[in-house]
This record gives sequence, C-alpha cells and structure tokens, in this order.
Amino acid sequence: MLRTYKSPMSKSGQQPLILLPPQVIVEFAGEALNVKYVNLSAMTLLVYHSALNIDAEVKYIWASKWSFSKCLYIMTKYLAFCDGAMNLIYLFNTNFRPSTCSILYSSIIYSILLGVVIAESILLVRTWIAWGLSRIVFWYMIFVLVAATSLSLFIIHYHEHGPLQWISHVEADIPKIRNCFLYNTGGIEEQYLSFVCLIVVELNVLLLTIWNMKRNSLWWRNRDTAPLIYAFHRDSLLYLVCILCISCVNVAFFKYEANTFYNDIMMEPQRIVHGVLSAQLILNARKYARNLTYDLSDGSGETLLELDTLSLSFEAMNVSGIEGVEEAIRLDEI
Repeated sequence: MLRTYKSPMSKSGQQPLILLPPQVIVEFAGEALNVKYVNLSAMTLLVYHSALNIDAEVKYIWASKWSFSKCLYIMTKYLAFCDGAMNLIYLFNTNFRPSTCSILYSSIIYSILLGVVIAESILLVRTWIAWGLSRIVFWYMIFVLVAATSLSLFIIHYHEHGPLQWISHVEADIPKIRNCFLYNTGGIEEQYLSFVCLIVVELNVLLLTIWNMKRNSLWWRNRDTAPLIYAFHRDSLLYLVCILCISCVNVAFFKYEANTFYNDIMMEPQRIVHGVLSAQLILNARKYARNLTYDLSDGSGETLLELDTLSLSFEAMNVSGIEGVEEAIRLDEI
C-alpha cells in the first residue's frame, strides 16, 4: 500500500501527490528518530557544560564588570538555550501543522545563524588581540565576517518561487514520531553554501592564528615563562579545529543528504558546539588572568602582581620581556 503526502502549491495552483512505499516510510521513521536523538544529545551537552562551569561562570563572568566580552559570552552561551529549545519543540511536538513547522523552522534558522556569527565574533576578537590589536587584521576580519554573513543570508532567502520557500513543510505519515517535514521544492540543495560561507570565516581565523603562532613561537611554546600566552594559543588552535570540523560535517549532511531527514541533523549541534567552545575560550582566559602571577623582578627584589592588573599585548613580545603598546587590552576584559 502506498502512502500519500500533500505537497505545497505548485506554479499551476495544483497540489501534486507524493507516493511513498511502506519501506520508505519505515526508513523515514528511523531517520527522524536519529535526528531527534542527535539534537537531544547536543542540548544535553549544553546543559552539562553549564552545570559543570556554574561556579567558575559566577566568579569570572557574572561577578565581573560589564564589558564587550561579557556581553558576547552571555549571548553566545544563553542564546543557544533559546534556539536549542525551539529546535527540540520543532522535533518532538507532533501536533504542529505544516505552516507552524515552517514558521518555527525559519526562526530556528535565523537564531542559529545569529549564534554562529556571535561565536565567530569571539574568535575574531581573540585573533585581533593575538595580533597586537592590528587595525589591518581587525578590518580584514570584519570584512570577511560581514561578507560571509551577508552572503549566507542571501542564500537562505533566495529562491525562484519566493523568499524562504525552501523551508516549506508537508504533513508526514509518521505523526507519532514527526508530524511534518521539509518538502524539497528546490533550493534546499544550495543551502550548504550558507554554511560554507561561515567555514571561510573560520578558516581565515585559523590561518591567522597559525601564522601568529609561527611569528611568536618563542613565547607560545614556553608554558613556564609565559603560561597565559601558551594557554591562549593552545585553546585558540584546539577549539578552532573542533569548530571547523563540526562545521564541515554539517555542510556534508546538507550537501549529500538534502532529500532525507538527515539534511539538518548537525545544524543545531554545530551551533551549540560554537556556543560552548567560544564561551569556554572567554572563561579560560579569565581564569588564567585571575589566578596566575607574573614575576616582575627588577633586580632590587621580587615583585608579584596579579595578572589581571597587567595589560596583554602580543605585538610587542620579544626576548627581553613583555612590553605594552598604546592600545592595550586588560586580561580580565578578554
């Protein structure tokens, strides 16, 4: 017995029918369950990370004065709960009509894009700091981020039948598992390009980080004389690689599983990983800034100062010590 789906209106004003055999229905049900489990696991990771770091977060984030990085931390971390919750509602609620699914899905898309852009803004700021607040690096990264975000929005909106038509939903024949699903009216195959644009940003940040590590290899390799600089580069490199890997996995699913439930299986996990790792970068920097001390002996006696009273400058590093620059950033503001 064949199952019937009603599709969105075509150009002719008619509603064509999609006939699926029972074995395909069973396959769709399995895919839908797997998507649910993966996204639920990603949300569990976010909750676990928050519970694990609650003490450090209160001490180093909430108790600190308001700053740009504190705002970024709050947005990248807690907006993930918003779109994560919306995504779980979208996946687990079996009472939605297709029109409601389409509205909710479009909200999730925009929220995820915003969250990823915020996370990449944190990576941009760290790269700018590592390059000694270079104006050239700053404006270059701003250009890359704005261009990539604009192009992503264009790809999401563009469709030959009208804006956002690729997110049209139809009723599913597995109502106990998933009440509605994306119906491919064209355009969904190109959506992987919107995430490729974001990967370009991450690649630029990664290459600039590696380049700067090579320029300052004497400092970042020495964890004893410059523990903060070592940790700064280590965290940046490790987290960037992780973020880049999950972004590539998400692109692969969008590209090669466009006609299955798996097309967006990694979309929300990608956003949550971006939020968790970018927030952890800020938290780690503040932990080191508050807890470490630095030997500023001038020969007359040893003087130890808390690192958060010092300014951080990567540009003026040399073998004689750490020197400041005109525009310096405090460690507790990273």
